Amino acid sequence: MAGQYWQAGEPHPAAKGAAPAAGVSGFAVVRAVDGTVQFGSNVTAAQRFGVGVYGVAFNSDVSRCAYAATLGDPVAHKSGPPPFGFVSVVNAFRIFGDKQAVIVEVADPGGSHADLNFHLTVTC
Repeated sequence: MAGQYWQAGEPHPAAKGAAPAAGVSGFAVVRAVDGTVQFGSNVTAAQRFGVGVYGVAFNSDVSRCAYAATLGDPVAHKSGPPPFGFVSVVNAFRIFGDKQAVIVEVADPGGSHADLNFHLTVTC
């Protein structure tokens, strides 16, 4: 589909026929050291795959949703700013064929994978 563009408000040509998971939203606050969910909504599981790499599963299809993640503390009452670093999210369907999960990668300021706590939101 190289060189083809589509109009704003229309689905991407590759997504025609696929229905979005309307109204599904979820969030997770994940403890980095072991990948456990401290609290969340619509989350069915979380797992630490290795240093700075996590999977978070939801109770419905999130493959066509929007994802956002930030570094943050898993304990709401703890004071102080979150650590510096980077966090990225990709849907797990592209990697594992799982439409109900996302992969989160976390890195320190130097770009190396690091176990840092994060907050994740998924909005459909």
